[in-house]
Amino acid sequence: MALKPGQEKCINTLDRSLVVAAGAGSGKTFTLTKRIVHAIQSGAVDGIDRVCAITFTNKAAGELKSRIKAELRACGLHDQALKVDESWVSTIHGMCARILRSHAVELDIDPMFVMADTTQAQALMDAAIDEVLTNAQAGVLEVQDMQLCADDVDALFAEYPARSFGMRGDSVESMLQTLMNAAGSSERGFDAFVVPENRVNAASLAYALLDAFESLAALAQAERKNEAREAWAASTEQLVAEIRDNLQKGIADDALSVLKELDRLEVPKKVGSATYKAHVEETLVIRQECVMELRLAAAARHLKTLVCLARCASDSFAARKRRAGILDNNDLLVLAYRAVSDYPHIAACYEDKFQLVMVDEFQDTDQMQVDMIKRLAGPDACRLCTVGDAQQSIYRFRGADVSVYRRHLEHVKSGNADDVILLPDNFRSHADVLSLVDRVFERPQMFGGSFMSLA
Repeated sequence: MALKPGQEKCINTLDRSLVVAAGAGSGKTFTLTKRIVHAIQSGAVDGIDRVCAITFTNKAAGELKSRIKAELRACGLHDQALKVDESWVSTIHGMCARILRSHAVELDIDPMFVMADTTQAQALMDAAIDEVLTNAQAGVLEVQDMQLCADDVDALFAEYPARSFGMRGDSVESMLQTLMNAAGSSERGFDAFVVPENRVNAASLAYALLDAFESLAALAQAERKNEAREAWAASTEQLVAEIRDNLQKGIADDALSVLKELDRLEVPKKVGSATYKAHVEETLVIRQECVMELRLAAAARHLKTLVCLARCASDSFAARKRRAGILDNNDLLVLAYRAVSDYPHIAACYEDKFQLVMVDEFQDTDQMQVDMIKRLAGPDACRLCTVGDAQQSIYRFRGADVSVYRRHLEHVKSGNADDVILLPDNFRSHADVLSLVDRVFERPQMFGGSFMSLA
């Protein structure tokens, strides 16, 4: 099979960092296979054990291994083909597990740990959260080095249901799970959370909104062209006076109480003169901003309580995993990152271990994973070749966060634009289908103006 220019350049460029932009069907696996085998055959790499290739799924890793093995045999490198099964061609979680097992004693990890599946990990997390919720509601939760009082817990459960039922909205249970997942995927854990001090002046916000309603009511009375609007104006003027009186009685310092008072105000429909419609629109904007600020202020107290409870649940979750001898995906990534960043003697084992480091589906990595991989790829990541799906940076409907991919792409471009290689061909789809797709994307009005937006 004749190589395309981009494939040939990727295969033959082995002395510096590369970024390969390639979509589905562009021959990525074929190119990566050829690059690895060429590196070994040319002597640029001493052997398959000096190659680290990270793929997105176990299936993709298995396919890449199979192709490398077959290609090595075809080239007569049978001894290297025999070593492929034990090579560092794997998912990033597989790579992390291998690092952790190799240094389990130093890291105080059970070397016989089992990688938990999603169902098992979720069951242990659910049990940990249930334990914390039960103890918190019973008032017997033991919290060390945390400021958590019974009133805060009671206020949280008064505002939100403890557990989720059916399709109901946020519960304490669901929010704890969200916080635990976020902390579990960060190398800093819960220390990465910053709970800001909310300095919102609830009274000031409320009075600004009341002024806007008074002004709108006065305008409605002045126009006198609609009985329903006049009735709204009269009742609103009376309601504004009542709310002002209530605020002055002492509830102005409590954001939640202020919110309940302001919820009594109803914005009329935008029917009337252009001036009146503009005032209605302005009042809606002021109300939206006011409510948002007050909700944030009311939620600040609950957020601190939630973080404390999530820490407790996370500790229980970790203890349950340790007793079961398992690590979940977040554990693998975070512990491996800490191993190569916080333990110099472990980092030294991997600084020059690999002569070739490649990462497929690079747009699906996060910054912590990238930082860890770069530590394995030589000075200034000079041995790193990343392959990202170019379409992932365009089609936001896939839901991909490609900021890490873009930053790395720009970094490599700034050094040498020639180190960015495109694999534009699609060997998987028929030309007629691709032509139809091109015509569709040339007409964004078919799907709306934001269909192709990068914003």
